[in-house]
Amino acid sequence: MIFEIYGTEHFPTDDCAILKSIKEANENGVVMVGVAQAHKGGLQDEKFLKNYSDLGILIPNDMTIECAIAKLSYLLGKYKKDAKTIRKLMLKPLRGDVTVQEIDFFSRTSNNCINKILKIMDIDPKSEESNSISTFLTPVIINEFIKKQNLEMLKKFKNEIIMGEKYYHNKTNPLHVAACFGNIEIIQFLIECKVNINGYDEKNRTPLNISCINNHVEASRLLKSKGGKFNNNIQGLGIILTNLAYEGNLDAIKLFYQCGANLLGEDYNKRTLAHIAADEDRVDIIEFILENRLDIMKKDKWGDTPFSNASEILKETLLKYSVKETELKQNLSEESKENKEIK
Repeated sequence: MIFEIYGTEHFPTDDCAILKSIKEANENGVVMVGVAQAHKGGLQDEKFLKNYSDLGILIPNDMTIECAIAKLSYLLGKYKKDAKTIRKLMLKPLRGDVTVQEIDFFSRTSNNCINKILKIMDIDPKSEESNSISTFLTPVIINEFIKKQNLEMLKKFKNEIIMGEKYYHNKTNPLHVAACFGNIEIIQFLIECKVNINGYDEKNRTPLNISCINNHVEASRLLKSKGGKFNNNIQGLGIILTNLAYEGNLDAIKLFYQCGANLLGEDYNKRTLAHIAADEDRVDIIEFILENRLDIMKKDKWGDTPFSNASEILKETLLKYSVKETELKQNLSEESKENKEIK
C-alpha cells in the first residue's frame, strides 16, 4: 500500500478511523509506504516522521511515487509474504532509487566515519549503545591520525575536535598527543580549532610540558607564542632536569628555561641540575645557570650545595661570576651616585 503525503510533512493524523485501519493493516503484515508529493526533497520533520513510524508507515526519504510503485511491486513479487525483508529493502537504495540520509551522532555537520562503523556493527546511530561506542572511538581515531601525521584525514574530524575534550580519556586532548610528535602543521590546526592549549592531562602536564619533554624545539616555541604555559607543578620535573644535566644536554635545558620551567626544581634528594652539573664538571651548564642569575647555592637533603665537592675549574667559574656580579653592583652604585650629583 502506498500513501501520497501532502507536501513534505502532512498526513491526516486526526482521523481516528484512518489511524485504526492503518494500525490493523500493519499488524496484518501489510507493507505501507508514505511518499511526499513535493517535487524535491523528502520528509524531514522529526515529529511527523515519528508519527509515521509509530503507525508502521515507511518513509523512503526522497523516493518518487512512480519509483515507489515499481520498487514495491518488485519486492512483493520476489519476497512475497516476507514483510520484514520488504520493509527493510524499501528504505535501502537498490538502483539509486532513494537517497540515504546519514544520521549524525554528534551534530548535523558531524563526520560520517563513525556512522559507517556503527552500520558495520549493525547498531542504531540513535541508540544509547551508539553513544558509548562513538564516544570511545572518536578520540582513538583522531589520536591515530595525529600519530600518523595525517593532517588531511584529521581535518575531516574538525567538527568533533571543536566540540571539546569531554570525549577524550585521561584528560588528554589532541594537543597533548600532537605535542608528543611535534608536527607544527597539526599543532597549528588544533590551535585554530580552539583546543585548550593549557589543558592538563592526568599528570597535570600541559601540551607545552610534553613538547619540551620530547625536545621539540619549534613546536615548543609555537605553543608558547600562542599562549601555552609551562606547569612547574608536575611530578618528576626535577628528575627530568637532572637527567639532562647528566647527559650534558644544554640545548634541552635552555629550551625548558625559555618555556618557563623552573630549572632548579628538585629531585627526591632535593638535588637540582646544578648539583649534577657540578658533579659531572658540566662547566657550560653551570655558566648558563650563573648567567641567568639563578640560585645556584641551594642545599640538597645532606646540606651540600653544588660547589661543596666541585672541581677547581668549577670553583674558578663561580669565583669569576661572583667577581663580575660584585663589579656590576659597584658600577651601578657609582652611576647612581653620579646621577644624584648631576641633579
